[in-house]
Amino acid sequence: MNVADGLPVGQSCRSTGRTLSEGEFMLLHNLMGAMTPLHANKHYMEKTKYGERILGGGVVIGLVAAAWANSELSQELLSDFGVRWRAALGIDSKFISPVQPGDTLYFVYTLTAVRASKSQEGCGVMTIEMKVENQRDELCTVGQLNVLYDRPTSPDDVF
Repeated sequence: MNVADGLPVGQSCRSTGRTLSEGEFMLLHNLMGAMTPLHANKHYMEKTKYGERILGGGVVIGLVAAAWANSELSQELLSDFGVRWRAALGIDSKFISPVQPGDTLYFVYTLTAVRASKSQEGCGVMTIEMKVENQRDELCTVGQLNVLYDRPTSPDDVF
């Protein structure tokens, strides 16, 4: 059986949006320990080309990766195809434009590839393209999430 058979390779979904309040912006940085002037000093950042603090890249990746589990595509893969996640294998990302307090973020996910695992029998590897866009339709972050999953062995394995 070809692992990609029946799975919606090429399918995408976009989240409904999430606005980062001032409180959430600072809480996320405090939790991460990212309290450099770039992230925490509004007065300092007003004098830079950004004009405002920017959300740390690690925080952006944490938000987009966490939102994947609740995305329509992730839920469809679970309910309609019986895809059970085993582990995240890695995230590759690139930061394109800054995320600032008050921005509304939209997460876009596309299932771009599926293959059999080379090292884990009965498992597959999925590649999910991730994009973060803001309220101005600017691309903020792009990346790929690689996930190891248990392949269903029969139709009864589908939830």
